[in-house]
Amino acid sequence: MSINLYEEIIRILEKSESPVRGKDLAKKLNVTDRTIRNYIKKINTREKLIRSSENGYYLLPRKSYDVNKPNTIYDFSSQDERVIFIIKKIVTSNNWLNLYDLADEMYISYSTIEKDLIKVRENIKKHKLSIKRTKGKIMLEGTEGNKRNLIKDIISSSNKISMDDLLSPLCDEVNVNMNKVKTIIVDTLKKYSIYANDYSLVNIFIHIIITIYRLKQDFPIQSCPFNDFTDFDVEKKCCMEIIEQISKEYNIIFNDNEKNQLTFLLISKTSSVDISKLTLENASSFIEKKYLDFTTELIKKINHYYYIDIEDNDFLLLFSLHLKNLIFRIRNNYYNINPISEDIILSNPLIYEISVFISEEIKSRFGCTLNKDEISFIVFHVGAIINRKKQLSQIIKAGLIYPSYYNCANTVLFQLNNSFSSDMEILNVYSIFENVPTDKYDLIINANPLGVLKEDIKIVNISPFVSNTDIKLIKKKIREIKINKRTATLKEHFGSFFDERLFERNHYFNSPEDMIRYMAQRFVDFRLADSSFVESVISRERMSATSFDNNVAIPHSIKVSTAKNCTYVIINDTPMHWGIYDVQIVILIGINENHRESFKKLYSSLLEALNNNEVIHKLSTCSSYTDFISILTSEIKY
Repeated sequence: MSINLYEEIIRILEKSESPVRGKDLAKKLNVTDRTIRNYIKKINTREKLIRSSENGYYLLPRKSYDVNKPNTIYDFSSQDERVIFIIKKIVTSNNWLNLYDLADEMYISYSTIEKDLIKVRENIKKHKLSIKRTKGKIMLEGTEGNKRNLIKDIISSSNKISMDDLLSPLCDEVNVNMNKVKTIIVDTLKKYSIYANDYSLVNIFIHIIITIYRLKQDFPIQSCPFNDFTDFDVEKKCCMEIIEQISKEYNIIFNDNEKNQLTFLLISKTSSVDISKLTLENASSFIEKKYLDFTTELIKKINHYYYIDIEDNDFLLLFSLHLKNLIFRIRNNYYNINPISEDIILSNPLIYEISVFISEEIKSRFGCTLNKDEISFIVFHVGAIINRKKQLSQIIKAGLIYPSYYNCANTVLFQLNNSFSSDMEILNVYSIFENVPTDKYDLIINANPLGVLKEDIKIVNISPFVSNTDIKLIKKKIREIKINKRTATLKEHFGSFFDERLFERNHYFNSPEDMIRYMAQRFVDFRLADSSFVESVISRERMSATSFDNNVAIPHSIKVSTAKNCTYVIINDTPMHWGIYDVQIVILIGINENHRESFKKLYSSLLEALNNNEVIHKLSTCSSYTDFISILTSEIKY
């Protein structure tokens, strides 16, 4: 690289108060655009100094590479952000776009934009859109409704660019005040006593902003399948008032299709029920009995199949209300956009597993098939109640030793219970250690200065005047106790599930289904399951692939019991494609009807232990069953 040219590029960018376009740099330095791109790429391989944006190149601050200059929301060094930018350009244009101009606008080569277009096609395909191409030019083809869904998907699912940053350019382009639109929506919903959670409000807001933007560009929806709003008079009136205010404010006309689309959205995203006032006593006035009955049965089935108690009035009411809107959406062929990332699903495998089970129960009862996005909403409900119950079940039982001196013990008791209300409960206070029934408690807190005890896993000594240091000591001890409890339980369950006879190395199959059939049939051959087990595991796999991003798949049956808790393990040197992931380690789990609690503990804990690349590497190279168990149990960390 020419040192002079390197210094000149840096010097020009340092002096400029705004981003500099590649063409301008090339002209000043008497070189080609391609040369500028190559030099900047080489500069950034040494040290990330220069960022490209929609407006040109600019220098990053030396000590803070994440600072963006105004009006530069896209980082064109990132393919994900280039893909979003390309989609934005083609979806907002009614004319052919020149690929060479588009590449120049992003300061990338023509070959790079060709690679980006592959990703663009993948993104738009699920919205039934395609790219028409001729002589280096492209255009987006598809219905207006699908184009709007694509815009909504980009805005809702982008992790790197904020929603406001994506919406602001649209609003600025057609002179729309976002805050004004928000106020119209919120005030009108309130006027008609229609309630929406934060996520639903955001969805309604995005829909209306996109609608205004497209209507301002003269792209109305030409058809809408939703037109029967019998029994939804309030929602319809609310929608008409929102439309009337927006039409007046921005001088646009909503045709009947636009009106029906928004009315449907309000019905599917909102409720006439103030959930803060919803009780078991008044629930039947707002939620049909069939939904309440279904959720009640569902709670019992989850307890039976997963040994998880989610019985809770809030869950019963809120999930039944969600179910009512869910069925309405799906029967009208409308689906929500996924509100949570894949990472959250992967980090909560048991919660997702239960949500998949619920989706199948909904399909069986109501004839509605849920996609992955709708299942993700169920994850919200299931995750909330399981985590709440989990916190209650993991509370440490403690005894306090405190010298008898007026009511000081009560003061300390209140202080400690208040500090550890979600982790520990002190059940009783004793004056001396000899009076403590130690087997009754997980932890003994000794605050008697005259009788300091030898500390072990369940004893901690603190000052009679509790300090921050004492709080930290107790917190550390609680964590140690929880780790020991969970580790001991998990190792016990590992031992009961695994069997040396059901362990293989390098046994390959043409497909995941072929492998599942072989492994499940081995259970049948060993008289661990009857013949229905095979199809039951296949049926569960067809609901949603049981593979994870850690090179592991854990197929299993939900409803067919095995003679005892058992697993079949196959470890292969060469990965096979399974769902959307590549898999080397396959662990088929069989659950005995009377020991389903073990599955709950094993399933989540097994994935936690396997969520480590180093562990996966060790397991994939282990040569025996003994090594496999040794590696697995030694890597249990919390």
